[in-house]
Amino acid sequence: MAEKVMVIVPRTAPALFAYLKDKFAEDPTISVIMDRRTGERRRRSDAPTTERRRGDRRQGDRAHAIVMREP
Repeated sequence: MAEKVMVIVPRTAPALFAYLKDKFAEDPTISVIMDRRTGERRRRSDAPTTERRRGDRRQGDRAHAIVMREP
């Protein structure tokens, strides 16, 4: 079975989307879709209000730590 391919075209290129959609219309292994994202999701203008981490994981019970020594 052939692998499926998804081609995501940016919103700023509707002509390219139309061309690729038409070009690969008969190929069931290729799907062409328009990018639906509206903005950059990784950037945040506001800082987080609370600290979500519970604390420093490096402190606490050290009984499980592995000690490496040179021979």
